[in-house]
Amino acid sequence: GHAVVLALTGLLVMAAMASSLWIAPAPLIMAVAIMVLELFVALLQAYIFAMLTAVFIGLIRHAH
Repeated sequence: GHAVVLALTGLLVMAAMASSLWIAPAPLIMAVAIMVLELFVALLQAYIFAMLTAVFIGLIRHAH
């Protein structure tokens, strides 16, 4: 994920240096979309971890 964002940022810088500003929004939009996807995955992992922890703690408390 991070490597793709870095590559897209590099494309953005290269487009700006070549004065091809008409193509610059494409890598920017893709980089932002990948960052949003990474944030979603991180939140999903945190939610699943919290739910599994709660279930396992509940099972342990119920068993004793």
